[in-house]
Amino acid sequence: MDEWHTILIGVDGVGRTALAVQFAFDFFVTGYNSTLDACYRKQLVVDDAVCFVDVLDQAGEDITDASLREQFIRRGQGFFLVYSVTSRSSFSRLEELWQWLQRIRGENTPFMLLGNKCDFGASDRAVSTEEGAALARQFGCPFLEVSAKTGMNVERAFSDLVRLLRQNRPDATAPQESSQRKGKRKGKCIVF
Repeated sequence: MDEWHTILIGVDGVGRTALAVQFAFDFFVTGYNSTLDACYRKQLVVDDAVCFVDVLDQAGEDITDASLREQFIRRGQGFFLVYSVTSRSSFSRLEELWQWLQRIRGENTPFMLLGNKCDFGASDRAVSTEEGAALARQFGCPFLEVSAKTGMNVERAFSDLVRLLRQNRPDATAPQESSQRKGKRKGKCIVF
C-alpha cells in the first residue's frame, strides 16, 4: 500500500490548517490559529488503489527562514503551494515560496498550486482564476481552486497529487513500501 507524505506551504491566513482538517475529517474548522506544525493522516482510494496520505501543515508566516522547516521539506514527497483567492499578498509570496521549495528539493519536485477560499463571491476576490492558472503554467504544475469551507475540490486535490507522486516515483509500477513496515516512523500524525 502506498504511503505519501504531503506538505501544505503558504503564508498565514490562506487556510492551510482548514484544508488539512477538511481533508482528514470532512470538517471545516473556524478561528484556528496554528502556531505549531500539525500532521494529519487519512486513508484514501485513488484509481482503485488504497493509500495513506500524511498531511503536514507548515505553520508560520516566515516559512522560508526556518531551518527546521527545511528538514520537514526534505522529508516530504509532494507539496501544495497554497494562497487565498481573497489575498493578493498571499498570491504575491508564491514566487518566493516556489523558489525556496525548488532550492531545497530540486526542479523535479511534485507539487500543485491551490487557490483556497473559492467559495467567496467575485466581489471578495483579489486573485482571478485566470491568474492562478497562469502562475501554475509558469511553475509547470497542476492548479486547482479549492474551498476548505465547503470541501469543494479538496479530496480531488489530494487525489491528483497522489497520481502525480505515483507517476514520478522511481519505480512507477510498484507501490511504495510503507515506512511503518520498514519499522521507521518520522513525526507523529493523527490517524483516522
